Amino acid sequence: MSDLLGRAGAVLDANWIGQSTKPSTRLYPHQWSWDSAFAAIGNSARGLPERGIAEMQTLFGGQWSNGLIPHMIFDTTAADYRPSPSVWGTADLAAAPDDVLTSGMIQPAVHALAIRAVGESLEPSEQRNFYSRCFEPLRAWHDYLWRERSRDGGLVEVWHPWESGMDNSPLWDSALQRLDWSLDEVPAYERVDTAHAPKHVRPTTLDYDRYMWLLGVLRGHGYEPKRPEDLPFRVADVLSTSIAAAADLELAHIADSLGAPSSEFRDRAHQRGDSLVEQCWDGDSGTFLNIDRVAGESIAVTAASGLLPLLLPHPAIERQRLIAACQNSLSVPTPMSGKGFVVSTVAPTDPAFEAERYWRGPVWINLCWLIERGLRSQADGRHLADELRSGVLSLVEHSGFREYFNPYTGEGLGARDFSWSASLVAEFVSR
Repeated sequence: MSDLLGRAGAVLDANWIGQSTKPSTRLYPHQWSWDSAFAAIGNSARGLPERGIAEMQTLFGGQWSNGLIPHMIFDTTAADYRPSPSVWGTADLAAAPDDVLTSGMIQPAVHALAIRAVGESLEPSEQRNFYSRCFEPLRAWHDYLWRERSRDGGLVEVWHPWESGMDNSPLWDSALQRLDWSLDEVPAYERVDTAHAPKHVRPTTLDYDRYMWLLGVLRGHGYEPKRPEDLPFRVADVLSTSIAAAADLELAHIADSLGAPSSEFRDRAHQRGDSLVEQCWDGDSGTFLNIDRVAGESIAVTAASGLLPLLLPHPAIERQRLIAACQNSLSVPTPMSGKGFVVSTVAPTDPAFEAERYWRGPVWINLCWLIERGLRSQADGRHLADELRSGVLSLVEHSGFREYFNPYTGEGLGARDFSWSASLVAEFVSR
């Protein structure tokens, strides 16, 4: 275990760029929102909370005046990533920051979880100072999510697949296929990801054409559309909602520690839980399903993200059913050791499952970490949490800190020396 922690630390050291952590040395050279939060958790777990502090402060430096935390903050010294800042076109937007270049989209709001993790590793006076500096930008971010992305009273909407963090998951297939778009309307773009990884493990050209078309639509609205009908892609996302609710509870804890009012954040978390139970629960699969708001229907894909309401203490969530779905529908025995299990992105029985293509089937350590956190919060789920943790550690011992993994062979895929894989393994080991 100490060797594994040392190897994880070496990855994080190599990807540290002074005030933040890039996801990998080659494929992802900038600061990504939820990647950064996971890096803060991992660095704090290995005894470097000062990096977690810098990580969050740098991320808040890219926050928009409306509260949005963009999913990317560009490092202007790294010019080999696409879409580049000019494609996003945020530099002249009134809400965007003046001194850094950012994207105009969001990612899942894991930041309060990271800030709490960093804070727990600090001395009391340092903790209070850190929480004080984070509280207002964090509250503005949560207010943005509630005001702009939760207009139904709870479920967080994503307006582009990239906002979910699960870019080309089968969760988006039906909504993307329904789009009324034309190749002539797609902004000119260049891909660099397929220069770093084989095409068969990356999103298809058709996927990317649709992504870029949607980016153009959002850019046309300054990333602040006023009406639902301005959005051709609008999905209520279980992963984003569950994480936002869990983050609201962490923000409530941070507020309590500062002597600030906290009931609003707990109320929001509870309302998000209500909305998940009332709108997203699917008794047939025993998981929660996303909702296509444009089509007005549930998206019938059994996905690992549908387990994430396990993170919430809401009394109406059927935890036993979720635990059973984790065991029976989404878990795969760890292939190289027979010790523990891992969770595939979508159920292997889903017709769209692909064991090696990006978010369409492979194992992702961040999803496993979030599910393990949810399982561990349930007394009757802790043995499964232990098995999932063992499975993830076996996977990394066999294949290294890869971006994602084939669930059947354990082969590492995508980027090498991936920061959140190293970070969350460091958190697992440090326990």
